[in-house]
Amino acid sequence: MLRTIYIRNFILIDELHLNITNGLTVLTGETGAGKSILLGALNAGLGKRISSKGILRDPSNKAIVEITIDIEEYFKDAFESLQLDFEPISTFRREILPSGKTRCFVNDTPTKASALQEITAHLVDINSQKDEGLIHRPLEQLSLIDSFIEFRDEKKEYDEKFIEYRRATLAIKELENIGPSEDLEYLKFVFEELNKSPFTQEQYIAL
Repeated sequence: MLRTIYIRNFILIDELHLNITNGLTVLTGETGAGKSILLGALNAGLGKRISSKGILRDPSNKAIVEITIDIEEYFKDAFESLQLDFEPISTFRREILPSGKTRCFVNDTPTKASALQEITAHLVDINSQKDEGLIHRPLEQLSLIDSFIEFRDEKKEYDEKFIEYRRATLAIKELENIGPSEDLEYLKFVFEELNKSPFTQEQYIAL
């Protein structure tokens, strides 16, 4: 559940703290009151694509959008698949710098905007006119199928193996790119990481 939204230096918003409680929350206001700006800031905080032009109320300072979400334990696998730390109450932050560049953080760990968007897509759904919503997102389709077939243990095992597979693939690529001048200790480290992976000889060949 969405718990807090913090916005600073975003378009017309100087600074805003919004605490959200259980139940229905309604934001109302006449045309031009700033409802769309608040939604725009929320989209930015969720990692969605934004234009940096005109975002900064004060062009000499960065804009910040920080969102706190109360998350169920079963979303932990989604965090681990992106190599992000899971917290029951997680914080997602995006900063828009005066240079136009952006920085994204999940629980104070730097990450890419694509990873921020991927993880928050499981947590917050924003629907507007002519918006198809969750049902047209491939990841949500898979999530619905998983919930119906109730193969949670099998899925958890698959996710763990897939994470190991990705790590082994990255380790092999690192090994292939190593030149003769690289540190021997690093080579030993990569070799040990590969040995820890629970793959058969045939799976190593496939890698």
